[in-house]
Amino acid sequence: MTTPLASHGVTIAIGTTTPAALVSLGSLSMSAEEIDTTCHGTSNVKTKIGGLVDLGTIDVTIQYDKTEISGFYSLIGGTSQTVVVTFPYTTSETLTFSAFVSGITIDAANGDVVKATIKLTLDGSTAPTWA
Repeated sequence: MTTPLASHGVTIAIGTTTPAALVSLGSLSMSAEEIDTTCHGTSNVKTKIGGLVDLGTIDVTIQYDKTEISGFYSLIGGTSQTVVVTFPYTTSETLTFSAFVSGITIDAANGDVVKATIKLTLDGSTAPTWA
């Protein structure tokens, strides 16, 4: 049985920038296309093969900081960055991948701190790796 791990203390570095006030990391969801190969000669069951893999996106929510956000705005649609997520357990574990900034939203909900969400799109140049 695995031991549950608290998420408090997780960090993310996007290129050379590590946001000072990380609020949350969204789910990283990868998927593969499903290609239907069913034909009249197959049995009474659909047949499929796996297609291209989409490494997906991940949303990074931080507390708004004008200087940090300005740096991220300059990355929208630009060069991919190396992204390193660090999980600070007994021995640190990291998830590393290549992604570009595909969007930024600012949320100023009443009764809450101003937040910015940075959408990272994994570019597929390298597979995500755990260390």
